[in-house]
Amino acid sequence: MRKSRVVELSFVVYASALISLSACSGTGSSGTALDGGMAADGSTGGPGDAAATDGGAGCVTLNQQPLPPSPITWANFPACDKSGFCPLYPAPMNAITTIATAPSGTNWVAYQNTLAAWRGGQGSVYRLDTTMELDGIFAVADNNIWAVGSGSTLAHFDGSNWTLSTLSAASWLASVWASSATDVWTVGNFGAIGHYDGTVWSATQLPGANQSLNAVHGTGPKDVWAVGVDGSAKALVEHYDGTQWQSIAVTANGSLQDVWAAAPDDVWIVGSNNTVLRGNAVSGFTSVTVPAMSAGGTLRGVWGAARNDVWITGSGDTFHFNGTTWTRSASIGSLVRGRTAQDLVSASDVKVQAGDGTAWASVFSVGSPTLRAAWSATPDDVWFVGDQGAVVRVSSGIMTAAVLGKNQLAQVWGSSANDVWILDLRGTLYRASGQTFCPVPEFPGADPLAFTWGLGGSSATDVWVVRPGGPALHFDGATWTNTGTQPVRSVHAFAPNDAWASGSALLHWDGTAWSRPTNTFPTGTQESFGPIWGATAGEVWTFRDQFLRGNRVARWDGATFSETTEVGQALATLSGSAANDIWSLGFKVLNWNGTSWQNLPVAHLGVEASRVTAKDVWAVGRNGLIMRKTK
Repeated sequence: MRKSRVVELSFVVYASALISLSACSGTGSSGTALDGGMAADGSTGGPGDAAATDGGAGCVTLNQQPLPPSPITWANFPACDKSGFCPLYPAPMNAITTIATAPSGTNWVAYQNTLAAWRGGQGSVYRLDTTMELDGIFAVADNNIWAVGSGSTLAHFDGSNWTLSTLSAASWLASVWASSATDVWTVGNFGAIGHYDGTVWSATQLPGANQSLNAVHGTGPKDVWAVGVDGSAKALVEHYDGTQWQSIAVTANGSLQDVWAAAPDDVWIVGSNNTVLRGNAVSGFTSVTVPAMSAGGTLRGVWGAARNDVWITGSGDTFHFNGTTWTRSASIGSLVRGRTAQDLVSASDVKVQAGDGTAWASVFSVGSPTLRAAWSATPDDVWFVGDQGAVVRVSSGIMTAAVLGKNQLAQVWGSSANDVWILDLRGTLYRASGQTFCPVPEFPGADPLAFTWGLGGSSATDVWVVRPGGPALHFDGATWTNTGTQPVRSVHAFAPNDAWASGSALLHWDGTAWSRPTNTFPTGTQESFGPIWGATAGEVWTFRDQFLRGNRVARWDGATFSETTEVGQALATLSGSAANDIWSLGFKVLNWNGTSWQNLPVAHLGVEASRVTAKDVWAVGRNGLIMRKTK
């Protein structure tokens, strides 16, 4: 089991942005390149009110403003992988999984296949040539960094380059720690334990089924601790004395998340059910009562500079122990590490803070609203919308961002650059004239309980709005028509008498009624369909998922819908620019080149939507992620 991480989203209302996309390297000090979008104090900042101005009669005129520069100048950003996909925003990555501090004071964070290091106001970004996900990192020195993750991944940095290898034991490696360059340890699920002696890695596995180790720490080669959960959901504590690993009995249930050893006789462990244990291998462990701790939460991190200077994080709070008393304060994130008592660093899913032992201050944040839909008028005019009313537009190489309302924006589509439609999650449909968006009069689709919407069309007089279990609504330029309740969530139209919709069913509209198309699909079990897209009426694509059979790519050839041999993917996007240029982004990246589907090795970054133009493949998603592949 992968080590559980708390997700502490910092919901940042978009400060509207005017950003040049022409620069390919980080220039945080100038504010012209894409950056993390946060002021030095962690606020979004920016001059004026970024939300909008009232255009009258419920209309909203988007108000665009420059995004404040990043407090960190990131070298090698954007960091592209060999497939050509480049995360452009936010910098240095769109989430944080793990953190480390080097003896020099250089700090490291990682997410998926991307790492970033910084000291002061200067930093560097590294994107590894792997689709594996990094989950642990430790800095022996600036020229000796280890990172570990899924697929038994071992990554090493020598001060100039990262190299990849794998541990011989199959595991999702969750944590890494070293007492020296010749004594490095890693642990993960399936009870995997790896050790590096400065020359080679060796591996062993704990006896028993489903042992999962989440963290490792120690005081030296003869005092190493690993904690996690066993196959019976009981707390698991293991100790290495220089010769062998031995299980240490503790009176705790659930998963232990982190361990920190102040000395051989003083070891701290935290985990689920707000577990705090303190003890050693000789006398065992006792439960520590922390005053004012909320009940039932999970503690994620523990670290200290000394016995009388210990930090515990998680459960929405931060606790500090001075050797005698506990002090509770606001959350600083899920993990805390440090170099000295006055040089600390913490991280949540989206924010990094620095501490001096007394107070904490933001270093940078990547907590922008998640983007959930994409559309383009031309290759040089691309729109993205998402949470908290976020509207992002890339026009002629310039990115602008603003806010439309307070709700999550679910879909965006347009018949042209001057006729853009945006639908929010509650069913309010906006239509733009220039930068002013007004609610569409007589639109009958409002539903505060809906969670999924589809929006599309072929022209300003052929517009569709659908949602699962709701009416499929059609607009002919003058009137909205309810074409009946349909179990669909995605729609793609070629003409008023030729539209497709997909969801719990696959349907075709002929101008009069919806019907199931002729198909050669295997029958007998429940089926569902992913997004649907086509370049021409004679060739349409979707993903068909059949219970117990898995997901397959399906194709309409103008007469029949049939499954292909290509394995599809659930929760993926589907978009294209031509019949020989179709892309799907999800847990993998698929590209149809007109002859066959190609599987590109790209790390999963939490993509929610994609848009393909003749020039670029755009993808957007979690925490404001904007990613581009230039063809």
